[in-house]
Amino acid sequence: EEEEEEDVDDEPASSSEDAGLEEAEEEEFDGEFGVDVQHEHGGELGSQIVVDLDGKRKSLRDVYAGRGRRVRKRRKLGRPKTIKQRNVPEEALIMQGEANMLYAQGQYAKAAEMLVEVVRMAPGLKDSYHTLGAVHEALGNKEKAIEFFLLAAHLSPKDLSLWRMISEKCMELKMDDKEIMCLDKAIKLSENSDAAKSLYWRRAHLLSGRGDLKKAIRDAEVVMGSDVFAEDMNVRVFLGSLYEKVGKYDQAIRVLTRPVSTARAGNVEQDPVFVRATASVYMKKTHFCDALTMIEDCFEAHKSRVGKDKLFLDLQSKAGICALKIGDAKKASKYLDVFSGDTRLAAEVMGRPEMFQNIAETYYQLNDTDSALKFYEKLIGDQTTCRTSQFPLWMRMAECQQNSGKTDKAASTYRIILEGLMPSQVEYLEVSIALADLLLKSSSSTLSREQSLEVLQGVESIEHLDITSYPSTQHKRRCNLYVREAALNLLHKRVDRFIELMLPTLILAWRVSRDRIAKKMIRRKGKGAKGVVLQSPAISEADQKASTSRVVKPLPSSPSLPAVSLIAEDELFQYTMDCLKWLLHLKDTQRMRRLLDCADECIRVKPRRRRDALKFMRAVLEYQQGDFKQAHDLIKMVCSECPSSNVLWNFFFDAAVKADMAFSNGRFITSVKKSGKDNVHVMFVAGHHHFLLGNHVSALEEYFKAYSHCPENPGLILCIAVTYLQYALNMKTDDKRNVLTLKAFYFMEKYTELLGDSDPGSAYNIGRMYHQIGLIHYAQSFYRKALEMPQVGNSTNEKHEEAEGEHQVVKSCAAHNLAVIYVSTGANELAADIRRKHLRF
Repeated sequence: EEEEEEDVDDEPASSSEDAGLEEAEEEEFDGEFGVDVQHEHGGELGSQIVVDLDGKRKSLRDVYAGRGRRVRKRRKLGRPKTIKQRNVPEEALIMQGEANMLYAQGQYAKAAEMLVEVVRMAPGLKDSYHTLGAVHEALGNKEKAIEFFLLAAHLSPKDLSLWRMISEKCMELKMDDKEIMCLDKAIKLSENSDAAKSLYWRRAHLLSGRGDLKKAIRDAEVVMGSDVFAEDMNVRVFLGSLYEKVGKYDQAIRVLTRPVSTARAGNVEQDPVFVRATASVYMKKTHFCDALTMIEDCFEAHKSRVGKDKLFLDLQSKAGICALKIGDAKKASKYLDVFSGDTRLAAEVMGRPEMFQNIAETYYQLNDTDSALKFYEKLIGDQTTCRTSQFPLWMRMAECQQNSGKTDKAASTYRIILEGLMPSQVEYLEVSIALADLLLKSSSSTLSREQSLEVLQGVESIEHLDITSYPSTQHKRRCNLYVREAALNLLHKRVDRFIELMLPTLILAWRVSRDRIAKKMIRRKGKGAKGVVLQSPAISEADQKASTSRVVKPLPSSPSLPAVSLIAEDELFQYTMDCLKWLLHLKDTQRMRRLLDCADECIRVKPRRRRDALKFMRAVLEYQQGDFKQAHDLIKMVCSECPSSNVLWNFFFDAAVKADMAFSNGRFITSVKKSGKDNVHVMFVAGHHHFLLGNHVSALEEYFKAYSHCPENPGLILCIAVTYLQYALNMKTDDKRNVLTLKAFYFMEKYTELLGDSDPGSAYNIGRMYHQIGLIHYAQSFYRKALEMPQVGNSTNEKHEEAEGEHQVVKSCAAHNLAVIYVSTGANELAADIRRKHLRF
């Protein structure tokens, strides 16, 4: 580009000043350059020098006179604002004109060929691209035409009319991304004029359709702030709906209820579009009374249109929902009976099926499943297959059928849903679990327990997606489904399948919980925190074997914090304890230890009771593997934290005996006793410890302390009776022995009264006391009485089963002691008969 120059002229000097300066200049000039040059050389050269000197003299005169001088303007840096067309061949311009003539004559193909050649010769000529776009548009290639129009627009970026024209053509072709780009350019060129507000309005609608609600709200607020659109009802409704979608209900109500001019106030408040938008926001805010009042006022103003078009049908459905929410069943029936009974509305409503769906959801939330089912069935119609997009609708209909007692229809609906799903989808597993649960709970003859088991077995052979990436919301949903499936298998007494599903799921959940806790610790301590490890534990061979199942693969270490917990903490702990109990029942100590290791990493910072529960399970694990000392040390810690558990203390004494430490727990029991002076369980334990040491007086002292707090405890009374009997047997004098024996039988009689005559334990314990003091004929009768007592009952309740098991143990002990008596008296046949009937080896 040529450099621009300009003359900077100052104010001219006066004529007198010019004359004086002229003389001074001549003298100075002659003295500087020397006029003798002309006289010495003469001729043409001298004359040329004189001419040059005259020009120099003139320039200096102007400088001294202040009339100006030629200066150069500094060139601006950066890219020029416009791209100038330069170096365009003359031939290209001629061909451009010929192509325009061909386009005007309708010879589009020839014009296109010529314009392509023009573009090759002069790629910076914008008119050729513009004409090419027009040619392709005439040929029907509208998308290609827009591409050429965009090239022309980029060559002339300040052409507002061109950007607007392209945006309109993009709108016709529904090319939203390019339309938004053109609107961006046009808005920048419009300089916040009234015409720009319409461009903002178009861009807001496009952004809303794309889901970019924040930017759409920004543009809508600009439109709302202009004087032209401030009272436009469509703008207010649109901006209010955007606020509603992002959850800003207060701002939505503020925009919708914004005061308008007096002349338009009545019309706006009764406009059905405005009423629908405002009522929707009120309903989201649970202001159902306000919404219902507004809708009824609109109905009053437009009586002739009520129930005749979709807009008023939508308002009618909203009015019915509001009436249901406020408990006005009569008014709700007035508005909603039209939808449930009039088939004429089917064609009108199916254009907007959300009307029926919203009504059905409201009934479902209010536990009116029968009414909800009517609307769900209307939405389904005569369809016999479930499309993927309708999966939530069919599932909700099946749940309503199940809750309404229509189990056969619910099972049929679940099977229809399964036919429309792929076995590899998570939804297939969800529906299968729901169907199996329905069949298991059903008492119908056609829906049996065997069918439920068949459904679970069918799901077992399906390979679902492995959890290889770090957990997300989808992983949480899948883990919950695995837990439900495991629970159903446990109800079918499939313990192996229960553990196969539950164990890897729990290990994954505990690892996620551990990483979350470690990440939080790092955030608290700062980036330089030490001692916090995020690496996953080493994966054992058993873990690798579990990872080949369809449930879960080993979780890789990740420094990022998971967004969600896979299972709620309370449920995770409970599931872990259930799984540990079944692993203990199966004596699978290896997998039990692996699950405990994963849980211990997180339980250290969890509530103390959960930590103690896991310590107890680890103590049981060590006991099962024969490490009685480690088990004893662990259970001591648990008992010191939870001294009010009979189960813990029973295991404590069992482990102490196995570890040969039954007589070395005095200090520990004394320390626990000091921390809980009024604890009955600690008094019990102290009495047992003294009894094991043979200190019967101290044992009775502790037992009677506990007896003062709970005089109706059968176990405590039995301990007192046994202690008196043992104390009596150690007496050397008959008088003291008889007194203590009578006291023992007194408390044994009291024990029998508390248990009742139907309990075999009372008869066995009395017989055992007679047997111990040598009254064999009395002991024999009580042993037989214990063996002849009937069973607890045929109930399948777990408590009854547990009681029956305890009674069976008591009867076995009674049979064994009775057989010993028979053998000691020489009645071997009777002893063999007792063993054959009551003892199992």
